Amino acid sequence: MIIDTGKTILLVEDEGSVRRLVSRILSLDKYKILEAAHGEEALSVSEAYGGEIHLLVTDIMMPVMNGQELAARLSALRPGLGVLFISGYPGKHMPDDLGGETKFDYLAKPFKADILLEKVKTLLKDSDGFPIP
Repeated sequence: MIIDTGKTILLVEDEGSVRRLVSRILSLDKYKILEAAHGEEALSVSEAYGGEIHLLVTDIMMPVMNGQELAARLSALRPGLGVLFISGYPGKHMPDDLGGETKFDYLAKPFKADILLEKVKTLLKDSDGFPIP
């Protein structure tokens, strides 16, 4: 029996090979993945997608719009959106607060698949506090 988590993740990463790898890892764990190569594309993908987006996984350092700005803009448009920042620049550009009640976390590159999935599951906990399978 295949378990579909019913959760949608918007993945934003300007490095194509990293984006494909992270997308594959998350897809294998039964998440629906929407992909974008940069912030402006992510805003367009979010606007075009009619369903709920449960989590934003975004690189912090990207051209045009950084991950923090993207997260702030998407959180305002999609209340309850969780955010996982990923970056090869440890902690340097990590926001202190995104405003509101946005849950967020940070993961330094390179990372192992199991650590990524653990962070994602933590951020996607049900409102009842039960983890997503």
